[in-house]
Amino acid sequence: MGDLGEARDTFAEVDLEMTFNGRPAVLVDVYRMGRESPTSVSDATYAFIERMKGSLPAGVQMDVWNDRAELYAGRLDLLKRNAIFGLVLVFLALGPSWRPGWPSG
Repeated sequence: MGDLGEARDTFAEVDLEMTFNGRPAVLVDVYRMGRESPTSVSDATYAFIERMKGSLPAGVQMDVWNDRAELYAGRLDLLKRNAIFGLVLVFLALGPSWRPGWPSG
């Protein structure tokens, strides 16, 4: 390493600032645990925010940013629609009694 440069083991405290909609903010990450679904955690988070709104000091607000449960719900909806479409295609392809001129039974 000495031929490439100098390596130092140091620590520096860095002040970080976060803003949301142009105002100072604090970020709180919410994760699911165990068998909780992303949508149930999202619903509980929104319910908590609604409960807390009345007790926050003036000028302080809570909001949600980057709710990944929306992405999860969209993917789940797409999966359901594709399953239904696939099932219909299977019945159309394998169901000879639905075709005109085929004997039923």
